[in-house]
Amino acid sequence: MLDVSGVEVRFGGVRALDGLTITVGEGEVVSLIGPNGAGKSTAFNVITRIVRPQAGTVRFRGRDVLALPAHAVPGLGIGRTYQGLELFASMTVGETLMVGHHAVDRCGLVAAALRVRRGAGVDRAARTSAREIAERLSMTELWDVPVTTLPYGVQKRVDIGRALAGRPALLLLDEPAAGLTHHELDGLGAFILGLRADLAMSVLLVEHHMPLVMAISDRINVLDSGRPLATGTPAQIREDARVIEAYLGVPAGGGRA
Repeated sequence: MLDVSGVEVRFGGVRALDGLTITVGEGEVVSLIGPNGAGKSTAFNVITRIVRPQAGTVRFRGRDVLALPAHAVPGLGIGRTYQGLELFASMTVGETLMVGHHAVDRCGLVAAALRVRRGAGVDRAARTSAREIAERLSMTELWDVPVTTLPYGVQKRVDIGRALAGRPALLLLDEPAAGLTHHELDGLGAFILGLRADLAMSVLLVEHHMPLVMAISDRINVLDSGRPLATGTPAQIREDARVIEAYLGVPAGGGRA
């Protein structure tokens, strides 16, 4: 489904990504992990055309993603959330979810938001799709509530819901566990696996919460200072001496490669 190969990104003299290579198959949950500053969010920004790489390729179901403008990416079937909340402060939950539906159009996210606010183009399909997502996320009763009045954990659900409203085949989740309570964390793994089972969706996950990553991932990719460090199953990554060194600062010594 997704094939990222040899991607390099430089910001001035800083190399944020150096040879990034990731694959995500149909129905897979693949995680991208690494210490702070490893380049994980930059990788998401390349895939969604926010950042232009200096080298490498990104293909989604055979299409050259880098040849497309950013506003066309949702229409390919790629949805995403953000590390920090990127919600329209003046919107209700229902309006925010409808923006996600309209963003699969070629108009782009901001134009979609303007359409919803003006009442133009808010058709039955958009409202039906948004209502279905609200029900799935147990937010039906919050439909008319302004998103900025909600607790942080609920706003994170709205952010995920906006991405889901675009009916993506591949969902990029950028640190969905950040800021959640223990109670909210308990159901997050089951929710992500439910997306795969119920919606036939693939997931690329960036996350620091290692119990979650290890519990739900088919494969894990590890970055360190922008470079690929290791790729494997959760069991393989857990025992990889290079990963232990990158995360804990413990010299790998004669550990396994």
